[in-house]
This record gives sequence, C-alpha cells and structure tokens, in this order.
Amino acid sequence: MSIELLGLTLGNETISLKEPSSMVITRAWDSPAWQLDITLPHEGPLDDLTKIQVKHGTDALFAGLCDEIVRSVDGNGAFVSISARTPGALLCDNEALPKTYTDLTAQAYFNAELKTLGFTGLSLPNTTASAATFQLGKGHSVWEAFCILCFRLYGREPHITAGNTVVVETLTGDDPIIISNAVNETGVLRYCSLEYITRRSSPLSTIVYRDAGGAYSQLYSNPFGNEQQVRRNRYIIPAGEYTGNPALDAYRRVMKGQLGLHSARVTVPGLHNIAPGQAIYLKSTISGNRLMAAYQVKIIYTESGCLTRLVLADPAYTPELTVDPAHPAITYHAAASRQAEAKAVAAEIAARARQGTPYSRMAVICRNTDQYLAPLRYEFRLQNIPLFCDEATSPENTAPARAVHAALDLLRGVSSRSVLRLLKTGLVDLPDTQQCALENYAYTWPLTAADWRGTFTRSAAGYAGRDTEQDVQTLADAEAARAFLMERVAAFVKKAAGAPAAALTKQLYLFLQSLGAEDALNRLAAALRERGRLPDADEVLREWNVVMGLLDQLARLLGDEVFAPADYAELFTLLLRTTDMGHIPQSLDSVIVTTAGRMRLPETDAVFVVGLLEGEFPQTPGDQGLLTHADRDLMMAQGADLPDCFANKVLREGICFYKALTVARKYLWLSWPTAAHAGDTAPASAALAPVLQYLQVPPCAPTAVQLAAAPAAALDMLGTLTQDPGQGTAGAAVRAVLDESPNLAPGYEAVRRAADTAGAEQRVEDTAALEALLGPGLHISPTRFEKYQYCPFGYFLQYILKAAPRQKAELAPNISGTLTHWVLENALRRQGEAFKDLTPEELETLVNDLVDEYTAANLPGMTLRMEYLVGRIRRNLVGLLGFIQRDLRQSGFQPVAFELRIDDRPDADDPDAPRVDPVELDDGAGHIVRIVGTVDRVDAMPLEKLGRTYLRVVDYKTGGKEFKLKEVYCGLDCQMLLYLFTLERNAKRQFPGATAAGVEYLLADPAPKSVDRSELGDDADPAPTYPMNGLLLDEESIYRAMDTKGTGEFVPLSFSAKTGKPLNAKSTLADTAKLGRIRDHLDGLLIDMAKNLYGGRIDAEPLCTGGKSPCTYCEFRCACTHRDGEHERTINIKDDPFAE
Repeated sequence: MSIELLGLTLGNETISLKEPSSMVITRAWDSPAWQLDITLPHEGPLDDLTKIQVKHGTDALFAGLCDEIVRSVDGNGAFVSISARTPGALLCDNEALPKTYTDLTAQAYFNAELKTLGFTGLSLPNTTASAATFQLGKGHSVWEAFCILCFRLYGREPHITAGNTVVVETLTGDDPIIISNAVNETGVLRYCSLEYITRRSSPLSTIVYRDAGGAYSQLYSNPFGNEQQVRRNRYIIPAGEYTGNPALDAYRRVMKGQLGLHSARVTVPGLHNIAPGQAIYLKSTISGNRLMAAYQVKIIYTESGCLTRLVLADPAYTPELTVDPAHPAITYHAAASRQAEAKAVAAEIAARARQGTPYSRMAVICRNTDQYLAPLRYEFRLQNIPLFCDEATSPENTAPARAVHAALDLLRGVSSRSVLRLLKTGLVDLPDTQQCALENYAYTWPLTAADWRGTFTRSAAGYAGRDTEQDVQTLADAEAARAFLMERVAAFVKKAAGAPAAALTKQLYLFLQSLGAEDALNRLAAALRERGRLPDADEVLREWNVVMGLLDQLARLLGDEVFAPADYAELFTLLLRTTDMGHIPQSLDSVIVTTAGRMRLPETDAVFVVGLLEGEFPQTPGDQGLLTHADRDLMMAQGADLPDCFANKVLREGICFYKALTVARKYLWLSWPTAAHAGDTAPASAALAPVLQYLQVPPCAPTAVQLAAAPAAALDMLGTLTQDPGQGTAGAAVRAVLDESPNLAPGYEAVRRAADTAGAEQRVEDTAALEALLGPGLHISPTRFEKYQYCPFGYFLQYILKAAPRQKAELAPNISGTLTHWVLENALRRQGEAFKDLTPEELETLVNDLVDEYTAANLPGMTLRMEYLVGRIRRNLVGLLGFIQRDLRQSGFQPVAFELRIDDRPDADDPDAPRVDPVELDDGAGHIVRIVGTVDRVDAMPLEKLGRTYLRVVDYKTGGKEFKLKEVYCGLDCQMLLYLFTLERNAKRQFPGATAAGVEYLLADPAPKSVDRSELGDDADPAPTYPMNGLLLDEESIYRAMDTKGTGEFVPLSFSAKTGKPLNAKSTLADTAKLGRIRDHLDGLLIDMAKNLYGGRIDAEPLCTGGKSPCTYCEFRCACTHRDGEHERTINIKDDPFAE
C-alpha cells in the first residue's frame, strides 16, 4: 500500500516524509476535528513542521494541523510520533464569546464566529429559524456553542465534512454499504471481526430539573429507557443557554446517552475512505440484519497491512424524526372554534378505535378542562366514545345543591329570582306546561313577594290587549304552579325560620321531598337509561346522595346552633367546594381526558393535545393580588418567605407543555382553535412553532366523511354543511351515512327537508291545509299588509302560524302609542264642541283624568320607570291637545268620527258601534280580500251645494318617520290612504258624497325644538308645534280650508312668503287622478298578496329601506333560512312613482 506524507514548515516549505511504520486516522461524527496519529523513522529535526497531509494514491486521507511532535529512541531505533487534527480543531480550541444574543440565527453565529476561523461553507435545513434569546455562558468552545444553538433551532447537531463544510443533519439510513461475511454473497464488504454491543449503562431514564427557587421536579422520562428497564437519573442545573427551555437540555442529554444503547465494532480489511454518517447495512448471525450508521471511522495502517475499523450506531435513536406522509406519527390541526376542535378530535379517536387502538390507550390533554370538557362530552357522545375525566369535581353546581341554595334564598324572602332558581333545578314535580307557564308569567310581569303570595290575575300577554285562548290557559297553568309552590314554601318558611341548624337541615330535606325532588330524579334517571345513557343516569342519583350526605354532615357538625340563612348557605358552599365527588369509570376501556398538570399516562399510544393557544397553553402567569410578579421576586430576593416566584411559574408551564408533547408512544395530535375569543383570530402557542418547524409536522384536516362516521355525528353536521354552498360534495357524503341509519329517520327527515329548501324559494306544498288556516277570504289590516310587504315569510310566521316572542309588561312604543291615541280620542269625543273652549288648566285636568283612567284599567303594576314615562306622556298630551284646539278653531274641517271601525264583522264588545264595510277585492280564484281596521280620527268638511263631503283622515304618530310616495308604491306607510280610499268608496251612507281630501300624520311626540326668546313677547311662552306630513287633495280651496291663515302650521305644506303658493306641492299634493292611481296600485298589491298566500308562496324576501334590512331586528330571524344579501328587495324607483 502506497501512503504519501507531505509536511509544511513555518517557512511554507513543503517536505516529503518517510512512509510511516504505523498510522491511525480517526474520524468521528460528533467531533469537528479528525485525528491523525503516525509513527515514522527519525529523519532529522521536524520542530518547524506546522501542517501535514496524508494521501493514498489520488485520495486525500487527511490534511490538518500538527498538535504534537515526539522524538523517541529505543532498542528498535529512533522514531518520530506526530499527532495532528484537521482545521475543525480550531473550533474546539477557541472559547466562545460569553454573551446574550437576541433573534440569533445559525447563519448569523456562523458568520460571526466560524468564518473568522476559516470556515466558509454552511448547509442548513432553513435559514429563517432564530432563537429569541440565546444566553451563552463562559466556558463553552465555539463548537459547543454552535452545537447547542443548532440543536435548539433544528433539533439536531452539526458536523463537518471532508471538505470543511459545516452541515446540520443527522445520522441516517440512506444508500447503505452492505457489510457481511456470507461466503456466497457478492458486492459486499467482508468483515474480519465483529462485536455487537448492548450498553445498558449508556441510556438515561429520568431527567430532574432544578428551578430558580431551588426546587426539583421531573422534566423528562425516557420511554426507550423504560422499555429496557433502565433506571439512571440525572439532575440538571441549567446553564444560561438553556434558560426558558430546560427540555432542550434534557432531550439532548437523553439522545446522547441513547445513541450508545446499541452499537457495533466492525473491522474490515483494506483502506476504505468511509465518512462518518455513512449508512451501513450489517448482516450477521450475532447481530441480525440491522441498518446502522458509521459513528466513528478508524483507518489503521501498519507495516503488515491496512484495516478499517468502524464503530456503528443505531440511527433509530437519533433526534431526527422521520415522518411517513401516509401515516404520520404527529399531526396538527387548526380548528375554527373549540367546538370544531372537539369534533375533529372525536372523529380521529373514533377512526383509530375502528383501526384497533383501545380507547384506554388514548388520551386528550388540555390545560383547562373548564373550556373543553363540555364540547368534548358532546362530540364524544355523538361518536359513541366512552370518556373518563380525572379532574376533581365539586357538587357545588349540581341540581340538588342549587335547590338547597334556592330554598335558603326563600327563607330570606320570596322573589322571582329565588322561585325560578328553584324551578330550574328540575327537582320540582310539576308538568312541563305549568313550569313553562310560570316562567313566562314571571318574565312578563315584575312580581313582588305579595304578588307571589296572592292569586295571579293579570293577563299572561302583559299589556298587549285582548287575551287569546292561549293566554287564558297560560294564566291558569301559571296560577296552578304558583299555588303548588307557594303552599309548600309557606309551610317550609314557617318551620325553618329561626330554627337551629340541625332542624333547619331536616326542614330543607323535607321541603325538597314535598316538591317531589326524588320522584323527579328517578324519572330523569329512568329516561336516561332508556336512551342508553347509563353513566349519566347513575351520576344523577349519585349527585342527590352526595348532597344529602353533606347536609347530614352539616347537621351533625352544627347541632343546635342557630345560623342566619346567609351564614348557613356560606358554610354549605364551603363544604361543597371542599368535596370531590370522585369519578367512577363506567368502563375500563375509556378515553382519558385530563390536564397537563394532573396527567398520569404511563401507557398511552395516542395523545391529543388541544387548546394550544398563545397565553393559554403554556399558560401565561398573570398578576393576582396586590403584588405584581416583579414585587414578589424582589421581596423573595430579599429573603421574604413567599410561596412562589414568576420564574418558577413559567418553568412549570414549560414542563407541563413538554410532558404533554412527549407522553405519546405512537401518535401525537396537536390542535388549537383559531377563533376562540369572540370571533378574533387567535394564534397558536409560540412554544409550538419550533415543534411544527423542526419536526416538519404535517397538517391534518378531517374530511366530512370522517367527522360524520357515526350517524348521530352525521345528523349534527348536516345542517351546517347545507348552509355552505361550497360543501355540496361533503353534504352528499354525510347523507350517505344517514341513509344507512333508519333509526334516525324522523330527525334526519326534518333536517333534510330544511336543507333541501335552504336558499330556495320557500313554499307551502300543502295549499289545502294552508287555505284551511286562511279561510275563504282574508281580513287584512294595514299593519299586516305592511308586514307582508316587508317580508312574506315573517307575515306567515306571525299571522298564519301565530308565532310570537315573549313580551315584558312594559311601556313599549306600541303601548305608549295606544295610550296617546285613547286619550286624544276620548278628549275630543267626550268634550265635543266644548273642547275648543277649554282653558289650559282645564286641558291639563282633562289629560290627567284620562291618563289615570286608562292606566288604572289597562296598566296594572306599573314600575317606577313606567310611571316616569307615563308622566312624560301626560306633559306632551297637554301640549298636543292645545295644538289640536288651535287647529280646530281655525279649520274648516271638524272631527266627525273617532276610532271608526272598518269591518264587516260587528265588534264583540260593542256590537252596535258604528262601522263602515270594507272594500272587497277578488283575487280571481274565489278569494275575497278585505281591508279592515280602526281609523283614529276622521275630519269632514261638508259642501252641501256641491253634494260632497270632503274627508280627511288624521293619524297620531309617536315616531318620526317621513311620509314618502315611493314607499307607498311598495306597500309601506299606506295605512291612512287605505282607510281614506275605503271611506271614499263605502262610507257614503255616513258621509254623503264622500270625497277624499287627504291624509295627515301628526307627530304626537316630537323632539324639543329650540326657539329664540327674542321672537316671543315678554309674557309669552312658546306654544309647542307639532310637525305634520301626509298627502292632500290638490285643490286650493280644500287645503286652504285646513290652514286658513296659510301659516303651514296645520298642514304638511310650506307656503311662500311672497306668493302664498305651496313650495312642496310636488310631494304633498295630489289631484283626483293621481289619488286614483295610488288607490288602484294598492288594490293590485292586495290582490297579489292574496294570490301569493293562497298559492303557498311565502319566501323570505325582505324589503330593505334606508339602507337597512328588516332582518336586523326581525323577531323570527332564528327560525328563518334567509341568508343576508340574498333575495333582498330595495326601493330603486323615483321619488314620485305615481306622477304622469
């Protein structure tokens, strides 16, 4: 074998050295410098030799720096021994600069430290990874510092190639060289010796970490060490470079030790230029067939020949994680919400269970069960997954405990809150209809203790007016429930008030028994068992037994001592909070749901870590109490004995995070909700970012088929999928699952029917049943007509299906409007002609008397707020009646009818009351449409010579809406016009020659208007004015008769000061022909409405006015399938669509 040795002196002179008598070249994976040790015959002084190069033919075996030259002599002659290392030695021999770096990348550190030592090549997995803070302490070599940084950034350490390029990669099993000793095998390297070693003294089992306060806690448990039953602990006092990431130091130490668990020493004849890291496939009877990697390579040259000795390591124990794209061992999922996250976890667990993984070998880890236990239980129930949660559970929020607290509240005084609190526990043995009626009645009326003790007599509809049959039944049911409860409450209060603690406890138990609590619980448990929910049924009965047991303990502890109900409740609460109900696993094969702080998962194959949000997991310690974290740390540094410091809290969170991510044996799922906080996009935890980056974790997005694998889960998903037009394929897949589950047919049919009609036109298919509801004809009030024009579907729900939301008994706008109308009508009707002559004082007295009369009859139980609002209405009514008084004194039109009914049906309360027959319109299919209602006030100006009676319809508006003809064209704000046209056509008997003179809307509650004091006299007070709008007949004699002085105060007109002509005639005046066009158009809308209703066309097509959709405030929005922006109508017509 030909070996050539070349040396370089201090004077840059190249010299040839004699062939060595022995030579060893050592190359190691984890060392930046290769080692050369040679012995050659003495050939003179070599003290100035600085570098040495070894060649084998054209191959360069070594080139490096001379470390040591030893000249020696013995009986065999004189020799020279030379030790040298490659330039990587400079990295080991130079100390790194102690410094704290921020946002440090590997490339930046390489440029600052390694380049200055002659290294120019660097190969990284990526160049963007950075350490936010890298605190490098004293005593590290440049190479050690670079190794720590690379391991922190990439989870692997660097090595140096033969060309002095720094590469960050790991031992791999790619492109292996086969080493075997089989006689009949060709193309392989044959070994001359082999040792296969299992070194149980190498791996570590446990890493224990010391925190900033000096306390030790377990940081890492090595699963490989546990498999080999190795017990070897290490205690870490972390150096600065590991601050904030102790798991990094632990992991690096474990992997270093693990690398030596399985190794081999192989000697092959000849000289082989094998680099560390080369994959070796070792075939032997003593080791088996194993894929290993060259960890150390030694080329040994002697006068008798050359050998290559390899130390092989098992690459399966290196930090590199190889991800199988088809079956990844770790995945992540960014869910839309916590509920969606729980749904995805349940689907993946169900899928793994179907593949054979037992439920007991799977676990869900979160940081706080309060946020995840409820959604997980719901989704697990849909997927039929058994669940066991080991978190401590207090009975404080159980139904029996809440019932006890409600009873103690009743001892302090009966109120709606305390009664409903008791009712909602579910322990009161009353029919559901009575419980609902009582709750609705208490919602409608603000009930006092006296109200609860007395009989309920007020209307269940509140101030809505006439009671329906349903309102009467609701009142009867509410009263029955009240009587049942208050009889037992009165007996309980009588015996328990002022009683000693033991007697009070006994009365509490007897009170719950008298309410039928145990019977209600037994029925609930039986119902749960029938549905197959045996664990829930057992839990219900156990809650009762636990709480009753606590009451018994309390009675024994307190004895005959007397406590106020509030003090007793406080002691009972304390006892509840210190009691753990415990958990009895309903099955040995259950998925464990636990928190990172409590988990005990020794043999868990699949782990699902959820809630990995920034600030939540790991949790950011918050300032609690008077002292901030800085205050506590400062006091502890000065010797104060405080329980914990900020650094320890941060450390514990890091440990919890690390333990959660390392407990899985075969599969790890990482997920977080992206919109966990009221719709905001929440980022994943910053601690998770390097895990996803370094391990190249693939995302996991469960398909709709996976999420809907169980029929109940499929039914739960179908509604959501059908609302998204882009999920048609997924919806079809879900339906396929449901089609195979006939037991879900009723629920599935309802959801499918809703899904099939979503976004399509809403129609009633059974028009015969619809006509039975509508009857042969329609009696339509202007209010209902306008409701239909705003939205046909809303009309269908409110007036055909009779759906109605609950209403509180309060002075709503419609009720205050009714009060105003009633007072105005009766003031004018009762006073007659004398009204115009009333003094201001008499007007005020009249208003007060009328308001008192109305409130006594129609507004019982007024609250202080209502009394204030009624007082405001009183003051406004005085001014309004004064304005009407001035109007009537000067106007040619005088009131002739108040609350005039337009209907073909007699009034049930007053059959003889005057009325006008409605106009009848035929829709062409045998259905008659009639406009009915009540006209607030009709003014008339009879002209006998002309044979006409001009009629003006006046309405009092408590809102400030402006009258617009383009809205009338769409069927809105047309109440007074419909009445006017009815009177013109059908009231000629009451008003001979009835002719339309117009409609006026009087704003009855305007905003205060400022008046300049200089415009008033010294003793004058500003008389209130009330704006008007409307539409009048375009005949000067008519509108001048309404405002004889032409001031514009009493008509919706503005007159020119110069000409006296109206300035806004175009929008407020209409001639006879124009009024006819308006009348005919409204008749057409009414007929179209009838055709559509009887034809079943009830689509949600909201009419948007003023840039606002009626859906915004619609009471039926939750029951409607309308999507905002679809099928919406707008008013895109000219201001006067009736103009010729």
